[in-house]
Amino acid sequence: MASSPSSALNPNQSFNFFLSFRGEDTRFMDHRFVSLEGRGIHTFRDHKLERGEKIEQELMGIIERSRFSIIVFSERYADSRWCLDELTKIMECRKEKGQIVLPVFYHVDLSDVWKQTKSFGRAFVKHETTISKEKVQRWRAAMAEATNIGGWHVIKDNEYESKPITEIIDFILKRLKYKLLPFEEHIVGMKFCLKELKSLLQIRMDDIRVVGISGIGGVGKTTIAKMVYNDLLCHFNDCSFFKNVKSRSKYHNDTDFDYYKNLFFDILGNAKLELNNISDGVDMIKDRFNSEKILIVIGCGPLGPSVVTD
Repeated sequence: MASSPSSALNPNQSFNFFLSFRGEDTRFMDHRFVSLEGRGIHTFRDHKLERGEKIEQELMGIIERSRFSIIVFSERYADSRWCLDELTKIMECRKEKGQIVLPVFYHVDLSDVWKQTKSFGRAFVKHETTISKEKVQRWRAAMAEATNIGGWHVIKDNEYESKPITEIIDFILKRLKYKLLPFEEHIVGMKFCLKELKSLLQIRMDDIRVVGISGIGGVGKTTIAKMVYNDLLCHFNDCSFFKNVKSRSKYHNDTDFDYYKNLFFDILGNAKLELNNISDGVDMIKDRFNSEKILIVIGCGPLGPSVVTD
């Protein structure tokens, strides 16, 4: 598959998402995703690259530096060793780096991909005649793991084919509007703190969670809050990060009303939103976000930030 807009590999370039697909099967989808380039979303597709060891190594690095990976399982996907290598690397990045993986089942049945029957089963049997069984087993395991994520189904019907593709594009656009927060990396003990905090938040639970982080100044409270925000934002419909709430209230006279307006601007991107008072803000939150998953991080100064999920 090929890089856009150029087919040359830049070993230092990062991409918003990596697209793994068998080009002959999925031309319609390819053209739709290429259109994202016009919106400033950097997509990597590798169908024009010549196979080679150096290119393959660089390609694996591209996958590592992508925020999302889209795997398009089509009838002949498993015929391609290159696609299967990409699939294995993508699932490795999901496990080790938390990369967001979006499977698409294009004119195929999910059960055939999961059980590796029909064209998928035939492809693996053929690979086993020329490739080591250990490598083929890694491909099989990666494919089974990817199907467990779920995903989108594109059925063979021109009238409905574009709908799931539009949903995928909307999903990506919504999550890419939030920028990752910068923080000092390689601080001892932060990974453990991140794991503990995520276990307290239990983001898969359908309820409201509020977790406070306290401690003396300089121990990394804001850093861990930023790490949580960056790590979890793709799991929520909308997110907002408020910094230095106490100091802004003291030195800039910001009020609760200002914070409501800032929250709506962050989430809705509407600078002209009309709010007359705090009650309007409360009512609008109930109306707009009643069925949404929201992540809010509030930095309160010396006492540390609070993380709120709904």
